[in-house]
Amino acid sequence: MTAGEVAVDLASAWVVFTESGARADMLAGCGATTTELVRARGWAVLLGATLLDEGWGTDTTHAAIGAAALTRVVADT
Repeated sequence: MTAGEVAVDLASAWVVFTESGARADMLAGCGATTTELVRARGWAVLLGATLLDEGWGTDTTHAAIGAAALTRVVADT
């Protein structure tokens, strides 16, 4: 489903990196286009929402990761 979709890889910036500077450095280092970054934000929202939903009431670690990713996407917008 996502084979070759660079935006999925870029979406990890919001899931993995807690500091906005680290996210900016990672995304800049990848040389992503504006279009790829827009798609990456969309994928990050999907990943964050999926983790939050999956962890809701059953796996608080996944829920926390998802909530943090969504917060980071909003903060960087």
